[in-house]
Amino acid sequence: MPLLGGVPTGKVRYDNLKPAVARVLGFSRARVESERWVAFRSWAGIDAFYCLWGS
Repeated sequence: MPLLGGVPTGKVRYDNLKPAVARVLGFSRARVESERWVAFRSWAGIDAFYCLWGS
């Protein structure tokens, strides 16, 4: 991916990305993630950081 500079490392911020989030748990950053998303994050070596709902 030379155009984008590669895969991000460390923490990546998401705003309730539909393919990634199966369910939002209350008004916190806790999420139930889809199996495929967890597999991708594990493969890419990144940690998810979800934005707060409604902010």
